[in-house]
Amino acid sequence: GGYVFWRLVAGSPAKAARECAGALAAAERRAFALVDAVHARAPKRPEDALDETAHSQEIARWVSELRGGDAFVPTALGLAARAQQLERHVVRRADFPDSREGQREWRAAVKHWQRQRVMELLTQAGLPSDVVRRAGRLVAKECSADEDPDAQTLQDASCLVFLGSELRQYDCRDGDDGKMVDVIQQTWRLMSSSAKAKAAALEYSPRTLGALLEGAAAAEGFEATTSPMVSPRLPRETVALLRESWAKVNEEKFGDELYERLYSEEPALRSLFAYPAARPSNLSKAITMLLELLDSESVPRLERIVHSIVAMGAEFGGLQTAHLA
Repeated sequence: GGYVFWRLVAGSPAKAARECAGALAAAERRAFALVDAVHARAPKRPEDALDETAHSQEIARWVSELRGGDAFVPTALGLAARAQQLERHVVRRADFPDSREGQREWRAAVKHWQRQRVMELLTQAGLPSDVVRRAGRLVAKECSADEDPDAQTLQDASCLVFLGSELRQYDCRDGDDGKMVDVIQQTWRLMSSSAKAKAAALEYSPRTLGALLEGAAAAEGFEATTSPMVSPRLPRETVALLRESWAKVNEEKFGDELYERLYSEEPALRSLFAYPAARPSNLSKAITMLLELLDSESVPRLERIVHSIVAMGAEFGGLQTAHLA
């Protein structure tokens, strides 16, 4: 009789725990489904690189990667990631003054709307109130990224989505790249060290790669404090010849062949370039970018970018000027 009583007492809490965990998991699935359904109804604007569904999926993917897998993502953080852009266009910018103050008021209104909608959906799904409140605060960015690891992860994920998916829109725009450099500089300053490492491993066009190097170096404080060596202004005929010669090179094989030759002469350099930003495909893009800046009016920017390459390489990869020679 004592054994049976012990089994009943010991078994009941375990069974209750299993039932509680099952109910929570079911509520989480309902919450994700409700959020995804709202995303699916949102129209994609022509100026958006990603629609709400794709954007939320990318945020969630980066959050998972930054945390080392879904198993290490808290429920509230996972839901906040999926709901990060929920109904972001419901509160119209045109309804607020066309001024900095109007911009701040609009952003505050968007955050308030998203917080209320997320909490409404998660409550409807049956999630515990503490999870609902936590997710609402994360979506509304009420938590400081400097003090809250979950808020920093969300911020990192948003920056990575911008750099990986939205930055390419600038390739379609004519004009000075100064604005793109400024935006990258601001974005880079918001990111953690681990997110910066992942950002460096993303694919960029030659144009955006140059802006990334310049903006990231400025954000890290690696801007030249003294005038760099002045690059020679090459004659137009020479510039044209260099570009024509490069156009005949097989860019897909160039990086691999260059590294193969480099390592055969100096094997110790293999570890120096063993990081994602120095992958072979980026060498071709870097050369294309530099050749595009050989015109006399672009040489000052060429100098800044070369300085950025050297400074960033020295800081994060142990690169020295002698290696470039």
